[in-house]
Amino acid sequence: MRVLAEYCLPLVRVGGLFIAAKGHDPEDEIKKAESAIQKVGASLLQVCSVESQSPYGQRTAVICSKDRPTPLKYPRDPGTPAKEPL
Repeated sequence: MRVLAEYCLPLVRVGGLFIAAKGHDPEDEIKKAESAIQKVGASLLQVCSVESQSPYGQRTAVICSKDRPTPLKYPRDPGTPAKEPL
């Protein structure tokens, strides 16, 4: 979620929403990503369960609201977010 936030949230306009599809129990991943989400100008709005028709079953939608512009240093160079997550 930290890497996803760094790559995707800079593309969302201020006032917009970013919705990430995650597995059935992403609570730990979301906790680790909260500071990264804030660093790129967003805040965690809601986490909701979604019933999926896929063979994987229950999914979770993580909804973030873009509050302010992303600092120009994000996203960092390709590969850096995976090696050194925010």
